[in-house]
Amino acid sequence: KALLGIRAFLMVCLACGLGGIAGYGYGIWGPSFLMRSHDLPLAQAGLLFGLASGLGAASGAIFGGWYCDRLTRRDPRWQLRLPMIGALLGLPMGFAFLLWPAGNWQLGSLAVPHAMIFAVGFGFFNAWWPPLCYAATSHMMAPNQRALGAAMLNLFLTLFGAGLGPLISGALSDLFVGRFGPGSLRYALLLTLCLLGLTALLLGIAYAASIGGIATLIGTPPNALLAAFLKDNYDVHIGFGQWMLLGVPVSLGMLLFTWWWLTRKRFTLNTDAARTMIEQQLQELGPMSKPEKM
Repeated sequence: KALLGIRAFLMVCLACGLGGIAGYGYGIWGPSFLMRSHDLPLAQAGLLFGLASGLGAASGAIFGGWYCDRLTRRDPRWQLRLPMIGALLGLPMGFAFLLWPAGNWQLGSLAVPHAMIFAVGFGFFNAWWPPLCYAATSHMMAPNQRALGAAMLNLFLTLFGAGLGPLISGALSDLFVGRFGPGSLRYALLLTLCLLGLTALLLGIAYAASIGGIATLIGTPPNALLAAFLKDNYDVHIGFGQWMLLGVPVSLGMLLFTWWWLTRKRFTLNTDAARTMIEQQLQELGPMSKPEKM
């Protein structure tokens, strides 16, 4: 109860829970998507998806940790900024992987879909936010709360992610099969990946809900009302993917502008004083104990 009373910690937990739903759903159903949309056999789909996602995630996690350490020497706020940026950059990579038209590179007898390059990119950027969120939350609580805090964050990530991610993606695929046929899994995964936008928004600051509502057709009621009005009066049909092609870039642009305006113009912070205070508090906390490291 005391930990969840720390608002920043609660927001990070919710962000990781939503990101886990998107990530686990994508990871479990990714090979099935390659089988259905790119006509790959099961063994080849699993091999390509595992290699692309694994290599991207391994390199992304190492790079994210290294780069965050460099950035936080100048401004400790990068411990939450960089995870937010990683989620935002991973989102268009995931969309591109799911929406890219069929087409292969032929490596001997192995057919490699062009979309696999975006699977590597998604794995790279999506690997930034989980470890960096663990690191950031360790500075939000007392030394004797760190182990419990890490366990609670892991609970949100695995309970919502591993528990609900594949289930929600599969249920949405079954729901969409009547409308999209074999392509239903594509749109189910697109919808669950949109939760990464919410992950970034929870890690961001203020006004994010209004900005994020523009990104998808169901993000806010006026979007669906506009689509229905155009369909009924002008016979203009706007699909979910078509809306996102315009809405996601606009939403990302507004989010970045809002972050710049809030942090650089409206609410400026003396970073030297903040860095000195944080370094002093870290020294007072002392080294991590053996149970905390375990």
